[in-house]
Amino acid sequence: MSISADYLDSHPQKRIHHQSIHHRDEFWLKAASSIHWHQPPNQAFGRSHSGSDYLDDRSCTWFPNARLNTCFNALDRHIYPPPDKNAPPLTPSPLTPHLSLDRAMADKPAFHHVSPLPFQKRQSTTVTYSQLLDHVQLLAGVLRHKGVSKGDSVVIYMPMIPETAMAMLACSRIGAVHSVVFGGFAPKELAKRIQDSRCKLVLAASCGLEPKGPLPYKPLVDEALRLSTHKPSSGLLFLRRHTIQGHVPEQVRTSPPEPGSLPEWDWELELELTRQGKEGRSPCWECVPVASEDPVYTIYTSGTTGAPKGVCRLSGGHAVALRYSIEHVFGMRKDDTMFCASDLGWVVGHSYILYGPLLLGATSILFEGKPVLPDAGIWWRICDRYRVNQLFCAPTALRAIVGQDPESKLMRDPNLNLRSLRALFLAGERSEPQIVSKFERLLKELGAPCAQTNDNFWSSESGSPITGLMLSSAFGPLPARPGSAGLPMPGMDVRIVDDEGSELPRGSMGNLVLKTPLGPSFLGGLWMNPERFKKSYFERFRGKGDWFETGDQGVIDEDGQ
Repeated sequence: MSISADYLDSHPQKRIHHQSIHHRDEFWLKAASSIHWHQPPNQAFGRSHSGSDYLDDRSCTWFPNARLNTCFNALDRHIYPPPDKNAPPLTPSPLTPHLSLDRAMADKPAFHHVSPLPFQKRQSTTVTYSQLLDHVQLLAGVLRHKGVSKGDSVVIYMPMIPETAMAMLACSRIGAVHSVVFGGFAPKELAKRIQDSRCKLVLAASCGLEPKGPLPYKPLVDEALRLSTHKPSSGLLFLRRHTIQGHVPEQVRTSPPEPGSLPEWDWELELELTRQGKEGRSPCWECVPVASEDPVYTIYTSGTTGAPKGVCRLSGGHAVALRYSIEHVFGMRKDDTMFCASDLGWVVGHSYILYGPLLLGATSILFEGKPVLPDAGIWWRICDRYRVNQLFCAPTALRAIVGQDPESKLMRDPNLNLRSLRALFLAGERSEPQIVSKFERLLKELGAPCAQTNDNFWSSESGSPITGLMLSSAFGPLPARPGSAGLPMPGMDVRIVDDEGSELPRGSMGNLVLKTPLGPSFLGGLWMNPERFKKSYFERFRGKGDWFETGDQGVIDEDGQ
């Protein structure tokens, strides 16, 4: 399809991007109005008076001096909507029976958990918004009873199950900083993350699921805690999974810990004791407000020295950017269902399995499995059953599906209806043009009218796409171009420079960098390590443009893609 240069130059995505960079306050304060604040911002980007460790060199940050709670925006405000944007963010409790309940939202699915491996006895579960809120209030109460409070770090080592998402939201509810580690990581790598995070508590499940069977996590966690010189003072909260054939979950130690050992707590028992109000326990009814520049989570990315880097996501920019992008970049509507086939242990899972869809009030799929098990049609059956509107995956998964089903017979199964599917998003690695073109054709044949593929580029540091094509209900998207990862996203000031930091002409390969200030979803620093943050991302081009270094190479063509 041929697109004229005039059309490209005048396309709304380019104009929106220009406004987000050059009229920052106007653009991002309007985006921030979709978030319910404890203390609303009056400036999009500027100086903070908090003294936070996660400000730039000029003490600036996104939405300075504002306050919010991410869990409130993901749960409470949907079920008990405030009457207007200036209303106090009240939460449901025995003291607030007057709050107006939105019954439709309360009963709406927040998650569909799909776990199709044969040794899983419960292969699908639906969790409604009200059920999720109830569990999060209880779990937040457990965390608080174990001494976790605002600003504390909590490591979560769990598989793709609803309880992992609940744990993340429970941390957010009390202002703690969660750090999810991909389930199954080796004890040595888990120990590094426990060590660097200096966490107060570790949350773990008894097993994850692999194609050959359940993988017990308790021995891995025990070894990691032995290797780490930092010992979480509140110990281990342990979830025992009971629906896995051939898996007998280990018991926690219920007797007082021996000298030098850590306390262990049974997840289900602690929830029940909290529900009953035993020994001073209670659900956490309130949502603790945090500063916009306070971290909502850390996620560890590999470091070149062998020590992982704790990418720190800041609360205000994170909430605003994800709420904006889920609607205007991914094209989600409140009644949509997102199937992001990533993992909550990765940044994509944080953003578009959990926070993005829930900030909108939509539904998300939690998929605990592999793209070709039990066969290469499992994803298409999920899309049919749950009327999925957006599918987000890595190109590797599509290659595996094509390898087992080269003629796409399972996708073309006459018993399936994929007409709800409006978009297929690709990220995580380069998407070769052949795979993009193949699924572009399949979507046009089987998906919703005007369905398209959408390759986007981002990183653990960015928190949301740096480039891609916007799928907004307000305008038609640009057509996908196989081999291109699209145009810069709002807030992302992308440049291509040589090794001396000088900008290169269009069409030239060079270093892909960003001009500061970084977009609202970007990291605000590295956890408790400001010097490493500067060295890792700004040292190379210091005094040579002072660009943020992504570590990637790229080309911007004449059309800006």
